[in-house]
Amino acid sequence: MRTNASRKEKIITTFVIVLLVTTLTISLIPRAKATPTSITSITPKSGHVGSTIRVVGEIDTTNGTYTIFFDEEKMQNGTALDRVVNATFFVPPRAKGNYTVRLYDETSGYSDTTIFTLETAYYIEAFMPSPPKQLQEGQSVEIRVNVTG
Repeated sequence: MRTNASRKEKIITTFVIVLLVTTLTISLIPRAKATPTSITSITPKSGHVGSTIRVVGEIDTTNGTYTIFFDEEKMQNGTALDRVVNATFFVPPRAKGNYTVRLYDETSGYSDTTIFTLETAYYIEAFMPSPPKQLQEGQSVEIRVNVTG
């Protein structure tokens, strides 16, 4: 009788160990995450108002339409070549900071985002209505200052 009880204990212990090992192993296996729409690159990652940004990515829909947003403002739309998006647009006037660039697949509704950092730019220009060969004392000069971002 003792051998039957001992056998049952061994079977139950083995079963519990297999169950625990299986549970732990399954929780450690990396899970695949589907990213049907993705931004592969954004060039440059930072810049000034008026800079040209190139967005390269992939959408879920073959030869589908896409839209690119900068801070939720529609900047560019078009049709992907196969599933590839390669588009450029100019940075709109905004204050200095980090802004979201979003690639949106119009057909599937999937989107992906990345961050663009807008930096401040300073432009100073001296302007003379009829420039002489040499600047002279007492002559008026118009100075234009432009600050973006």
